[in-house]
Amino acid sequence: IMHPIEAFRLVKEKQMGSVTLSIVLLALFYIVTAVQDMGKGFAFNFFNSAEYNSLYVLLSTVGLVLLWVVSNWLVSVLLGGIGRIKEIFIVTCYSLQPLIFSSVISLVLTHVLTPDEYVFVTLLQSFFLLYAAFMLIMGIMKVHDFEFGRFLGTTALSIVAMLIIVFLVFLFIMLAQQVFSWLATLYIEIRYR
Repeated sequence: IMHPIEAFRLVKEKQMGSVTLSIVLLALFYIVTAVQDMGKGFAFNFFNSAEYNSLYVLLSTVGLVLLWVVSNWLVSVLLGGIGRIKEIFIVTCYSLQPLIFSSVISLVLTHVLTPDEYVFVTLLQSFFLLYAAFMLIMGIMKVHDFEFGRFLGTTALSIVAMLIIVFLVFLFIMLAQQVFSWLATLYIEIRYR
């Protein structure tokens, strides 16, 4: 975390990244995000168990990371990137470390600080978010051997690919629901005749 460029060079050149550690970091990211939603200090907690949806938290953490990995790999393969999907996954999950630390620290601080002092928590979270973005940028650039301009282009296309994938998944789900509803109606009609 202190030397991300060197660490990501080792992931690319010497295959020193660990998929197991990446999965653990991704699971920690999900767990810490869910705990932060529920466990903030009394003055900062607006948790409503009736409206809380853990599936949404899972999709917005683990799902978003996996969607980014797949879409970045698809776009990079088409545009000459040399990174493998395993390396992209490792780099992306390693880049989550500042966000995990930020969530844990802000969770602790919400039990100590008053609402007027929450600006310090916001500043801390912003710093860690920027550092995580820096780590991700450096990691993707190192894995694909891109310069910054090419990284920006592939990132923009990766975001478009993410939107297309989400659209296709929703389209498939809606189509599957309609087919299932039609089959259920057909079964009921055949059964009563």
